[in-house]
Amino acid sequence: MEEVLLRFSEICEDRYELPKQLKAESQKKVFGYFCTYFSAELIHAAGMLPIRILGDKRKLLYTEAHMPSFGCSFVRTALELGLSGSLDYLDGVIFSHTCDSHRVLSDVWRQIFNHQFITNIIFPVKLNNPHSYHFLVKELKSFKRRLEEYLGIFIKKDKLWESIQIYEKNRELLKGVYLWRRKNQGILRGSDILNMVISSMMIPKEEHNKLLTELISALRENKVSPRETGALARVVLAGNICAFPDIINVIEDSNALVVDDNLCTGSRYFLDGANYPQDVHQRGDPLAFIAQKYLGKSPCPIKYDPEFSREQALLDVVEKSKADGVVFLLLRSCDPYSFDYPRLKKALDKEGYPSLVIEYDQQTASFHQIQTRVEAFVEMVKGF
Repeated sequence: MEEVLLRFSEICEDRYELPKQLKAESQKKVFGYFCTYFSAELIHAAGMLPIRILGDKRKLLYTEAHMPSFGCSFVRTALELGLSGSLDYLDGVIFSHTCDSHRVLSDVWRQIFNHQFITNIIFPVKLNNPHSYHFLVKELKSFKRRLEEYLGIFIKKDKLWESIQIYEKNRELLKGVYLWRRKNQGILRGSDILNMVISSMMIPKEEHNKLLTELISALRENKVSPRETGALARVVLAGNICAFPDIINVIEDSNALVVDDNLCTGSRYFLDGANYPQDVHQRGDPLAFIAQKYLGKSPCPIKYDPEFSREQALLDVVEKSKADGVVFLLLRSCDPYSFDYPRLKKALDKEGYPSLVIEYDQQTASFHQIQTRVEAFVEMVKGF
């Protein structure tokens, strides 16, 4: 178990160097993307490696000349990675239709890195509209044609179904670890889970599936006794992107135990949230399956679906994991999540669940300044 967890940690630490090495070894092209609303299966089926760009901790040396200072640190540090040459090995970058900051980044990136294959996929904002499904299928077909023209290949239907199955297996394995963690609290740390999920976005899915299979087997045979959790506050993490384990380690070193999450780089990466019909109009069309799959993702504040309650989804996670409260991790200057937070807090307050909000920037050198706040929150939750 420790060997697999160490491997996940190493992948996350070398998240932008490792794909460069894999490219040199396999001669595969590498494409970057920024959002969970991106059909990476198409890139995989084309024989390439898709990696998710999650920003970095580095200081901003070049970005200020291209983007305003009030942009979120995820977008700004992502651009810094590109401008500093850390992502020079990328053959292409795909942008999804998400928040305003991403759209600005798309325009800036296209102007600066015009030697790369750069395109946008417009994912519908209104998820429950029946026209959204048909629109997304057409959008995916258009993206597939542009990709094939760039590569000079044809992506066969069988190859696309094969990639879909590999990605579906990865989602099921990730779900399996989350369910195991919920029943066996105190063995895996929150940072272990974060590294596990993020690493799935950085290496070939086949390799990650093998690592997950090894981890699940080791967890079932594990003889390690869980930590004594009686004095710890069980918390669920909620928010947008959490790209670094440091902040979670600080939380768990402050007498808290992370038992589940509702993060963009956590469970929302692989969980389905909305109840869309399983019968699609073109059952044999893999692009129809992908469109249905991504429209059915657990939606974030950028997407609109009146039939899905983010408040109830968060409450369900808290109740099923028997958590004592919620810690919100919000990137500063992220308007969609900032506007969404009061509604979620109100729902938690109504059910008697305390919460703590932590706003931070990705380029923060150390998260230890939040330790006092977390310790005070734990004392309140546990009634010390």
